[in-house]
Amino acid sequence: MSDIDLTGKVVIVTGTGSGLGRAMALGLAERGARIAGVDVSKEGLEATAAAAAPGSILPVVTDVRKADDCANAVRTAISELGGLHVLVNCAGLGMATQRVDFMVNRVNFWDADPDAWQRLIDVNVRGTFLMARAAAPHLMAQGWGRIVNVTTSFNTMIRGGNMP
Repeated sequence: MSDIDLTGKVVIVTGTGSGLGRAMALGLAERGARIAGVDVSKEGLEATAAAAAPGSILPVVTDVRKADDCANAVRTAISELGGLHVLVNCAGLGMATQRVDFMVNRVNFWDADPDAWQRLIDVNVRGTFLMARAAAPHLMAQGWGRIVNVTTSFNTMIRGGNMP
């Protein structure tokens, strides 16, 4: 991304507290974007913001499973950073939330804990929907914007012993 200038763009990145979300937020901020970093972990958000140039990442504690939290994240980006141009939905839970040793100890769907399964669906599917739903009216009203939904690799999706 070294030749991309994102100066003047405001981006919400979900999952900014760790992993790919953190890496994306830091990379986008490095290119000049102002980031509203969204995550349920205040500590993770603060660590990511501390790793970036001062003031380039605004931590917004948000549970993407909750419509009101998602709407608040969009409102906060617009009011605190002066707009919204891009939403990157990167928050997600993986198979480790079903069983830490899933790579060597398969999790059959009929063995999965229903509450852990619901949490995964609520973050990965509902959270993506709720954030996009909150951002879309603003993006459409200004006549420009992007929503980028990040998922896992195809190889991960078809690996035996994994469930969606």
